Amino acid sequence: MSATLIPSVPSGLTGGETRILERLAGCYEHADGVFIYIQPRIRNLEPDFIVIDPSRGIAILEVKDWTLERIGSLNRIKVIFSDGKEDQNPAFKTNRYFDLVKGVLEADQALYDE
Repeated sequence: MSATLIPSVPSGLTGGETRILERLAGCYEHADGVFIYIQPRIRNLEPDFIVIDPSRGIAILEVKDWTLERIGSLNRIKVIFSDGKEDQNPAFKTNRYFDLVKGVLEADQALYDE
């Protein structure tokens, strides 16, 4: 059995996201009970992938198709590109996703193990 993709037929992925999904699926080709959520909506945020692996835990991935040459500068919160445009730092975004997912999971008493 392999990992369960949710949705099972993803659409609208960038080239980098497609490559990462193919690698993730390959890593979990013979895994049982692993779920890969593709661009799940969690309240007002949408990480690229959330992997739930009963043996290894939860991984939240944010994929960027940037080249090093395109990045002018960055700090903890934002990236400034060579052309002057800005975006959030992917590490900052992933920390926000983590905090949100942690809060959602902690709020569900059914997930606690006695």
